[in-house]
Amino acid sequence: MAGDIRRELINTKENVMELTKEALEELIEEKAKVATEAHGKEYDDHVAGIVKEAMEDSLKDYDKKRLTFEEAAGEREDPKGGFKSMAQFAKGVYDARSGFSALNSPAPSHELKLLNEWLGKAKEIQGKMEKAAGSPAQGADSLQAGGALIPPEFSRTALDRARTRSNILANAMTIPMATNTINIPFIDGFNESTGLVAGNVKFRTTAERAELTGNRVNMSMVTLTLRKSTALIFVDEEMMDLSPISIQPFLTTALDNALDLHISDQLVNGTGAGEAMGILNAPCFVSVPKESGQANTTLVYENTLNMFARSTGRGNWYGSRSIIPQLGVMNVSVGTGGSAVFIANNGGIQSATATFPGSLHGSGLDYLDVMPTLGTVGDLVLADWSQYLVGQRSGGNSLEMSESMHLKFDFDQRAFKARFYMDGQPWWPEAFQPKNGDSRSPFVGTASRP
Repeated sequence: MAGDIRRELINTKENVMELTKEALEELIEEKAKVATEAHGKEYDDHVAGIVKEAMEDSLKDYDKKRLTFEEAAGEREDPKGGFKSMAQFAKGVYDARSGFSALNSPAPSHELKLLNEWLGKAKEIQGKMEKAAGSPAQGADSLQAGGALIPPEFSRTALDRARTRSNILANAMTIPMATNTINIPFIDGFNESTGLVAGNVKFRTTAERAELTGNRVNMSMVTLTLRKSTALIFVDEEMMDLSPISIQPFLTTALDNALDLHISDQLVNGTGAGEAMGILNAPCFVSVPKESGQANTTLVYENTLNMFARSTGRGNWYGSRSIIPQLGVMNVSVGTGGSAVFIANNGGIQSATATFPGSLHGSGLDYLDVMPTLGTVGDLVLADWSQYLVGQRSGGNSLEMSESMHLKFDFDQRAFKARFYMDGQPWWPEAFQPKNGDSRSPFVGTASRP
């Protein structure tokens, strides 16, 4: 009987999850009475003494912190997970029968509960670590994603829309950078309204033996910090193997065109926050307001003359193609008559060598998709890009290309990566204010005309 009581106590201890020691002792005593009566015996002082002795032995470590499965395994370095033998593990699984939540099954052993808890955590961790296929990806399973390149009866060349590439970067002042940041000094003399040149230099009429006034050239710094731009393309190995078109140069051309668009957009529209400072957001940009009585969403000849007057007199014109209809009807009033500007300017449609129109006031005119649309600030700009600083990493290719078969090896995909380091901003911290007249800048554009 004593053996039965001890087994009942052990089972009771293993099946109880959260009880104080006192509450557990009361439960054990109640269980012991039931077990004693079941054997036809009286629960007297002798039996009570056996129960008390068994409780003291079984519950001596009850108040100590119960280790988790991971902690216990770490302390013991026990590869058996707390089980003494394979037989004990098998018996525990059999006793649990149909599952841990089955009402009619015996409760699982303490070791099995800990093992189940640990396996649940392991599964959760594994789920977080599982990789996903690279997306979006070039693949043979989609016509748009590249499946059109697979059929052997198709041409071995792919037609791509011809892009109008920007000449902005080629005309900017490139600064090779061996470090992440570079400081470039300049003479801070952009305000001559008070007669001071180079910030604080001025000639003064001086009387004989009069004390001279000191002069000082003011200096300042422009800072460039390299910023990384990247592109990543995933290509299924089926495309690499089955396409009659060579994938590498195909992707290189696409990445190169994308970079050209990215750079042009930053140098024109960049905010300067985490990217290059575009000329339209730069402090030195001068926007010329529309004429009195000028209709909204129009561009008139007087706008271009005022812009030319506010510029430093060098550079090229850059505009959105949405301004072409306005240029086509732009005219100069001559008495009661008039003349179309672009015909008088460069021969226009009457010249075999002229574009429509290809220049304005003697400077070339280029159309770029990154320029704002008609009626928006900067839909036409006169820009001298030699006054714009572009920092690029020295000692390497401008566009670094690399490929890897390992990143998505388990999905049979190859990764193509492009990386480019650059920063840019105008050299001028502000527009130049002469002693007399309006401010001038190497970057002048139209104001808003909604």
